[in-house]
Amino acid sequence: MDQTTLCAWWWHRQGLDGRLSTADCETILAETGWARSVAGVGPYLTLFSRGGHRREAIDKAVAELQIHELPSARGCTYILPERDFALGLKVGQTFGGTDMNVARKLGVTDAEVDKLYVAVLKALKVGPLDPDEIRKSVGTAARNLGPEGVKKGMTTTLPLALGRLQNNGEIRRVPMNGRLDQQRYRYTLWQPNPLDKFKMPLEECHTELARRYLRWIGPATLAEFQWFSGLGVGASKKAMEPLGLQQLDDRFLFPEDRDSLLSFKVPKGAQYKLLSSLDSIVLLRRDLKGLVSQ
Repeated sequence: MDQTTLCAWWWHRQGLDGRLSTADCETILAETGWARSVAGVGPYLTLFSRGGHRREAIDKAVAELQIHELPSARGCTYILPERDFALGLKVGQTFGGTDMNVARKLGVTDAEVDKLYVAVLKALKVGPLDPDEIRKSVGTAARNLGPEGVKKGMTTTLPLALGRLQNNGEIRRVPMNGRLDQQRYRYTLWQPNPLDKFKMPLEECHTELARRYLRWIGPATLAEFQWFSGLGVGASKKAMEPLGLQQLDDRFLFPEDRDSLLSFKVPKGAQYKLLSSLDSIVLLRRDLKGLVSQ
């Protein structure tokens, strides 16, 4: 398969050819992939480039919980569509223990964080609070970790409880002014917790993640899915096995997508879109070089 056709196909699958111009924000993210969020404008560009959505409409979708920022693949934060809230949280839980490993070396105990976990939940029952307000409410349940903690990037124990609560679907982080490109947040209780009725075993979650990934950006290699998911080689293979995939060179895709790709006609005219450096067409496969004309 020549690179020009592949690039045009990925552009099409990513909805950058206008095929999603009438789709809502949730549908766009479900069709083209979770949008990486690092308190920048990336998610806005993602939804504008595919559906023409302006900031006000995107912020409204966030406020109405049609889309939301959650810790998910590799433990990183993405903007997810409502239908994937539980799946994203579940696959992200595997990566939630790293900070605790660092904290233990600073003398923090699991029992201490458990106590703080309960205290934060109790504090948030009165309504949304920002981190300073939570810290005041929980009192001595949260403590400063001193100069050594600063060196490790962990000033207090509060983020340990907040992170675990987010991963467990107990609380969610809400932008202070409703915008995704800001770094000030409040925390509020999930009502209900998206994981309450989600009973899918973890291995099946990995397969569902692989299914979505290959719909978003297939054909893709095993190594590319492994990077996105954060899984090991064996777990990545196991996740992809039930999907009945076919190969095209060293890449995998669904049989029906293979047929569509082989009959795909590259558009004659140029198509221009303003994209973030973390846009899904680049981030999902980590292959900017393969998308750029030499």
